[in-house]
Amino acid sequence: MNRIRIVLVGLNFGQWMLEHEIRSGKGKETVELVGVCDLDRDKAAQVAAREDVPHYVRYEDVLADPRVEAVLLMTGPVGRASLVEAAVDAGKHVMTTKPFDLSSSETLRVLRKAAAADLAVHMNSPAPMLPEDLKAILAWRDRYDLGRPVSFRASTYCSYREAADGSWYDDPLRCPVAPVFRLGIYLLNDLVRLVSPVRTVQVLQSRLFTGRPTPDNAQLGLLCEDGEIGSVSSSFCIDDRQPYRCTLELNFERGTVYRNQGPRPQAERDILLELSAAGPSGQVLDSLRIPESGGYPWEAFRQRVRGERRQQDLTPEQAASAVRILERMREEAPR
Repeated sequence: MNRIRIVLVGLNFGQWMLEHEIRSGKGKETVELVGVCDLDRDKAAQVAAREDVPHYVRYEDVLADPRVEAVLLMTGPVGRASLVEAAVDAGKHVMTTKPFDLSSSETLRVLRKAAAADLAVHMNSPAPMLPEDLKAILAWRDRYDLGRPVSFRASTYCSYREAADGSWYDDPLRCPVAPVFRLGIYLLNDLVRLVSPVRTVQVLQSRLFTGRPTPDNAQLGLLCEDGEIGSVSSSFCIDDRQPYRCTLELNFERGTVYRNQGPRPQAERDILLELSAAGPSGQVLDSLRIPESGGYPWEAFRQRVRGERRQQDLTPEQAASAVRILERMREEAPR
């Protein structure tokens, strides 16, 4: 396979990406690491020596290198849109991580610019192609004539006991309502493809166990433009051996879809969808198991870069819509 020549930019979380996505994960057969970049010269040199690749301290030098086809951008979210834009201006494709940025207007502008330039800007969430579980939910909506969405409850959690380290994770402005910003964003990115745009955001948050100055337990109340009402809860405080499950209960006029509801064995990784609907002759039940397909969309990225697939489902407007929820969340969060 003609792998994509990529430079990893940002070596804090970036080193996790090296271990789990580039060396042994789905990116192994898709991208070829041709360099690493970090403002910390010593860190960049050490990682580069270990990986046997060149290192860069200046991002501008990465973008000026004609050998580099793409950047794997693992910096913090604040100001990331400008880094993506610089890559687009240099003709480089981008793989990055959630959340894309803290500015919805910059997210929209830069993603539209990348689309106009026919350059891939992909991230782990929202995925460039509609995930199979969301496809199935929308198919059920049509098949069983469920009607319009009415309300929803979404949740994800894990168990962290973190200490303050002076990073952006400790800053309530750069990491607002931390559990939602860091974990609940997956749920928000799903919801913007299922319900109407969010109009009002209410925030509840608390600190129970974390050593950071930011909260570790949070919930959003959301009111959408077409009248749907729902909640998104996220916590770093729960250990039931079922972390990161991204549960969802989505009520329509004539039915309810459940995703990953109820206790399940820890090793079970499939996504479980269940449905209860009102049919002409009474209750209609349906269920579906879908192999877990999250993570970084390396194959879609390869196809896009190589021109094998030029159309993606995700629109810049949808990606920006989730970031707009984050903006409102930061505005409403207690100080």
